[in-house]
Amino acid sequence: MQKGTKLSKEQELSAYDLINTRRVHKLVKGKLLDRVQKGGKIQNKYFKISDNLQELLVGPNSKGPFQQIVNISEIGSITTGVNENVIKTKKLDEEKIKLAFTLNSQQKKPIISFLARDRKQFAIWIDSFRYLKKTPVQEIETRQAYDELLKIDSQISQLEKTKVAPEIPKPPKDFNFVVEATDYK
Repeated sequence: MQKGTKLSKEQELSAYDLINTRRVHKLVKGKLLDRVQKGGKIQNKYFKISDNLQELLVGPNSKGPFQQIVNISEIGSITTGVNENVIKTKKLDEEKIKLAFTLNSQQKKPIISFLARDRKQFAIWIDSFRYLKKTPVQEIETRQAYDELLKIDSQISQLEKTKVAPEIPKPPKDFNFVVEATDYK
C-alpha cells in the first residue's frame, strides 16, 4: 500500500470477500482434477461445487451427470501433502506430493484425496474450501491476489482524496492505423 493511505476495515473485508468468492465461483464452474483412490490409483474426474455451495459433486466431464460426494458442512478439515492414499501412489515426486490435499470428515477421517495439476489450481481449491468452511485462507497465491487488490484500492482511494485526474496523453498526430496486408509481403 502507498504511504499515507489507510484502507478501512470494511474495504479490506470487501477485498477479501471479492478474491475468495471469485475463487469459489471457479469451483462452481468445475475443473478436471486427479482423485487419489484407496490403494493409490489416480482417476481423472470433473469436480465442482453445487450452485448453492452446499455439495461437492463429481462427473465424467463438464456436462455431467453429477453425483454428490459430500456435503460441504461435513468437511471438518483439509490436510495437504502425504496421507495413506497418496503414499501408496507410485510415480509421484516430491513436487507432485506437495500438490496433494485431502478433505477430512469432522471425525478427522479422510473423505477424498486429490492431486492438483499445478500450484495455482492447488491454491484455488484449498483456499476455496477454507473460505466455505469459514477458516482463514493460507496459500501465498491467494494472499498475493488479496494484497494486489488492496494496493489498487489504496491507489484509487488516494486519487479520490487528492481529486487529481490522471494525465490524459495527447492524441496521435495521425489516426491512420490501418495497414494494408500487401505492405507485409
